[in-house]
Amino acid sequence: SRPQPCQSPGACLGRGPAPILRAPLDAAAYPTPAQWTPQITQAFARLQDAVDPIRFASVGGDVAFLVKGAKPATWQVTNLAGQVLIKPGNPPFPVCTIGIIPEALLWLVEGTLDVARAFAKKRLAVEGDLEALARFVECFEFHPQST
Repeated sequence: SRPQPCQSPGACLGRGPAPILRAPLDAAAYPTPAQWTPQITQAFARLQDAVDPIRFASVGGDVAFLVKGAKPATWQVTNLAGQVLIKPGNPPFPVCTIGIIPEALLWLVEGTLDVARAFAKKRLAVEGDLEALARFVECFEFHPQST
């Protein structure tokens, strides 16, 4: 006789391992780090345009981004003589570091990132001063991108 399907997660306890359902992975369809580079660079340029330099001064220091799998992987947001500058590299003493996957960075810049879901799915992580991060988030003034 065939085993009955599980009606709830607890109903299958003791029946052995649950089957692992996965979609086929087409490695060729997922961009390589080199293929992400233009999109990541463009995203940070757009992010730089969206940060209000007066508000950024309230952050209290530099912010670091660590973009998983991208080359370059580390980016710094800094205030240089009243101007916000975003460039590749790691600031020496960031007030906070934002770890993010490339897709989530693009969603962030588009204004479509669901932050709670990104944290839950481990697409986004933060280390450091969370109050500084909150002030950093308040610095953004995104404008629709013309196509």
